[in-house]
Amino acid sequence: MSDEDLPVRFAVFAGISNRPERSCDEVPVVRVENQDGGTEVKLTPDDQVTDTVAAFAAAVPAAAPLDEAAVEQARLLDEIRRTAH
Repeated sequence: MSDEDLPVRFAVFAGISNRPERSCDEVPVVRVENQDGGTEVKLTPDDQVTDTVAAFAAAVPAAAPLDEAAVEQARLLDEIRRTAH
């Protein structure tokens, strides 16, 4: 099946920022095309890195309680590494 056989085509145009530290300000554009033409929809900018870190930080307190044996094993391994170096 080719693109011409599809009733609707979607295309996403993501701007390439020359300022990576501000890439969260880029406005993604989705172009929806059909046999009658097309339209562009501008989406809200989103800082995916901040969202990911925030989701992780929110999930950590909800994690299962620490396994004390695993914590002790990690402490011992850390002590061995420090002594070895």
